[in-house]
Amino acid sequence: MCPDSCPDSNSTSADVHLPSRRNCSLLFLQQLAEGAKKTIERSKVPSNSVPQWPELSVKLLSSLVMADPVLKDYFPDKFRSGKLPERDFFWGVVFAIKPAFGKAIVKEAMELRNKPKEGVTEDETKHMVIKDSILRQMLAAPMFTCKLSGQLTEQI
Repeated sequence: MCPDSCPDSNSTSADVHLPSRRNCSLLFLQQLAEGAKKTIERSKVPSNSVPQWPELSVKLLSSLVMADPVLKDYFPDKFRSGKLPERDFFWGVVFAIKPAFGKAIVKEAMELRNKPKEGVTEDETKHMVIKDSILRQMLAAPMFTCKLSGQLTEQI
């Protein structure tokens, strides 16, 4: 159990970026005190918004990040059974210490996500064909949407 003095990663009183009390083990605190592990000043941790995609999950990427010789010094050697670093702590360390590495991981995930699947062509049935006479009738009628509230009809 983490002592009461262990700062919470969401608290503003801590000067360093640490895991939350739930994941801040006594062993990790001891390693920090001995200098075996490193910390980052909270002010040097950039605020980032990493998409919450399966490709960018901590579970998937933790082994890659923990194997990095520079980054592993900022993470506990062991977590409680079945636990992983919290998402905010994990990405905070990655972007503070190796921002180019973090950006490369996110960029690769974006490219994989946006890459067209091989052998799949765009289906023509997904397009709608409207006869000219029907289109004129549709454009002549007033159109109201909750977001545009009549602005569209003014543009037409």
